[in-house]
Amino acid sequence: MTDLPAQPALDRAADSRERFKEAAQRAHRNRSVRASARVGLLANGLVHALIGGIALGVANGGTGEADQLGALTAISAGPGGAVVLWLSTLALWGLALWQGTNAAFSVAPNRRVLIFRRSLNLGKALGFAFLGTITFAVALGARSGGTEAVREADAAIV
Repeated sequence: MTDLPAQPALDRAADSRERFKEAAQRAHRNRSVRASARVGLLANGLVHALIGGIALGVANGGTGEADQLGALTAISAGPGGAVVLWLSTLALWGLALWQGTNAAFSVAPNRRVLIFRRSLNLGKALGFAFLGTITFAVALGARSGGTEAVREADAAIV
């Protein structure tokens, strides 16, 4: 008889899962990722505050688009807008990474709650990554003046 484990594939899977969890925890605790996540939250708040301001302006008879693309276009039109958009892109992607790594080591009293928490964190990560991608597209459009291409890409994604 051999001294091989009865289920080597399960042992390798468990080892891989533990290594993934440890890597996610290291990334989650990384100072750069945490700083990027904080700036990403700030960028997300800025975009949504601008959406609210544009919506109030439209409600009072003004013009503009009260959506994420309209807010990002307003940022790009301002002084230093391209720089703000590029920094926001990186920060939102950092926030997405932080949320994604948070899903890897979520804890819960039972499996059902654990799946819910992980799904919630992954959903947030995808949302922030999506907003970061739209910001990236607007930053590219702001640089080259191709706002129509950005609108078409946004409509195709949504």
